[in-house]
Amino acid sequence: MKVSYAQLANEFKETKSELAYTRLYNKIRPSLRTYIMSMVKDRDVCEDLLSRTFIKIYEKIDTYDTQYAITTWAY
Repeated sequence: MKVSYAQLANEFKETKSELAYTRLYNKIRPSLRTYIMSMVKDRDVCEDLLSRTFIKIYEKIDTYDTQYAITTWAY
């Protein structure tokens, strides 16, 4: 069964569990990495920005409005 970005984001926002975060991370990471890499064109900078973005997602998930796509909020 495929789980949507929205389902994973809502699960993490509600539970704050490591498992929910990991599932969200694994779902979003590939496309977010591609998006960042398309802008910076440097692997090391991309990985740094990707890490910083996921730290912010983890720290600021309470500010995420579930009416909108988690990808828009994260990007």
